[in-house]
Amino acid sequence: MYLTNSLEPPNSRVQKVLGKWFPALAHESHRVDRIKKEQKFTIIVGNPPYAGISANNSERAVGLVEAYKFIAGKPLNERKHWLQDDYKKFIRFVEQSVNSTGQGIVGFITNHGFIDDPTARGMRWSLLETFNQIFAYDLHGSLKKRELCPDGSLDQNVFDIEPGVAISLMARTEATLRTRKHSDLWGTQDLKSKTLNSTSVRSTHWAELNPVAKFFLLIPADLSSGSEYEAGIPIQDMFLKSSVGCVTARDSLTIHLDSAAVWETVKRFAELGEEDAREEFALGKDARDWKVSNAQADIRRSGPSKKLITPVQYRPFDRRFTYYTGQSRGFIGQPQPKVMTQFLRGENRGIAVGRQGGAADTDEWNVVIGTTAFTEFNLFRSGGNTLFPLYLFPNKEEAALLKDGEKHLNIKSAILRLFQDICSEVQDQWTLGQNIFDYIYAILHSNQYRERFYEFLKRDFPRIPVPSTGSVFEELAKRGLELFELHSAGFSSEQVPIFSGAVGSVVEKVSWTGTTIWIDKPQTIGFEAVSESEWSFRIGGYQPLEKWLKDRQAKGGKNPRPGRKLTKDDIEHYQKMVVAIRETIRLMGEIDEVIEQHGGWPGAFVTEPIELDSERDDAQRREEFLHGKNRCFANPS
Repeated sequence: MYLTNSLEPPNSRVQKVLGKWFPALAHESHRVDRIKKEQKFTIIVGNPPYAGISANNSERAVGLVEAYKFIAGKPLNERKHWLQDDYKKFIRFVEQSVNSTGQGIVGFITNHGFIDDPTARGMRWSLLETFNQIFAYDLHGSLKKRELCPDGSLDQNVFDIEPGVAISLMARTEATLRTRKHSDLWGTQDLKSKTLNSTSVRSTHWAELNPVAKFFLLIPADLSSGSEYEAGIPIQDMFLKSSVGCVTARDSLTIHLDSAAVWETVKRFAELGEEDAREEFALGKDARDWKVSNAQADIRRSGPSKKLITPVQYRPFDRRFTYYTGQSRGFIGQPQPKVMTQFLRGENRGIAVGRQGGAADTDEWNVVIGTTAFTEFNLFRSGGNTLFPLYLFPNKEEAALLKDGEKHLNIKSAILRLFQDICSEVQDQWTLGQNIFDYIYAILHSNQYRERFYEFLKRDFPRIPVPSTGSVFEELAKRGLELFELHSAGFSSEQVPIFSGAVGSVVEKVSWTGTTIWIDKPQTIGFEAVSESEWSFRIGGYQPLEKWLKDRQAKGGKNPRPGRKLTKDDIEHYQKMVVAIRETIRLMGEIDEVIEQHGGWPGAFVTEPIELDSERDDAQRREEFLHGKNRCFANPS
């Protein structure tokens, strides 16, 4: 038995240093090199490290997973492949080893993400090509996904770690029969340990898999509606620009409930010494994208200035404030300025969508919210969000060619042409773009759409079905606009629930019984006439009516805080939230009714895939816009 890093090549610097400074290990180091050069392995077992930020960054280690960026020679076209996690590198290493021998057996216990993550589909395809037998045993237990057992009971990890875990048993033999099987193990840590110690491959109940394009999933999934779903257009292909929300890296420092708190924090943080600031604000150790010194320098370079305090969509229906300079690795770690600044240069509308709906909620897709402010990355419970703005504003260089405030649509030309052909009447492209945006928002709030395509929605960006007639397009766009206005700052304040307390009431303990949301322990103060469906309604994996109050509830433990004293604005905002959710439930029902009236699923939509190629048109359109040749894309005001 030899101690070595399997990802390092023979004669590597690591082996040489080991031999130089530890003479007793010099002989072992040389034997290891010889084995790496000459020996082949047919039985490989392991529990490789789970490290999203890998420590194995040699040219060889990084290049190992390049093959996982392709399927049958075609690139995945992902912005980020998320393949540099160590466990994926080790899986690729053993795959190469088995390929070199022509046969072999592998037993690994790893992070379970690769069995269904959309960006790991190239990895799954490669494994399916290499191994003719694959047994995927999902042990679950993900704290990040907050997994629960199918019956709603507690699900724990077999290890005391955050990511869920899976056992992968893979074999390459001369047999022509291909076996792909999957099993789940749910429950407490103790139950899982006992089960694993008392069962074998033969005694475990396995479900047969039939992994198919495009996901090649190693879990059971009903993909029977795949051809219908694939006829829709990926939402990311409808817009020119999009981006994940900004990553602050230090929410407690950078985001606050009101602008005054941001200003006081920024001033104090900037005037302190580096280590004093670290201690006073409990900032912990520096990270790759956020350092105390860089954050302080960013603030000092920018002023500080009150003009840089701006709203941020922090959670559904929870808009807070931050200090935004747009400087990467500054006060905000990853500010994503190319898209986030589109909400600072002028009034804008955006749709925030989660790519992996299953990461935020385990039984329904609900990772979408409209906003007029830029978003924080963790807008939803898990999985992040991608923001699609309706408008794009000129940057400083472009602004020199344009009048103040001019903007253009962030919707691709091919999409505009496609929907114009569908419309019953000709629309100017400005109105058409707004209607397309609203139509998308309506589709994403169809109960039937969410249920019908859940297996696809929980794994990747949603696809938007193309309406078969102008009538269904226009009717849905109307509902989409109503929904967006409910979810942004302008929702209705009519028929609000009665608040039984007064301004200054403290949020002590949040609960719901009967028809009242209580904010105190004895249940004497609360918001009345709130139905169970409104209380339990979910967006982004959260119950907004619960989440908003619990984020302001008194907290004990290591980082105690007093309960918030509700202001007049707080109370009115919460009352409007209840109305917004009540109306959302109604409008979601109306959206399904409109679809049924126009032929239902799939009759109301185009069922054949549509080819889109708009790169040249969009480049030409932007050039004409900047030189004043195409003002139909500019703000008519």
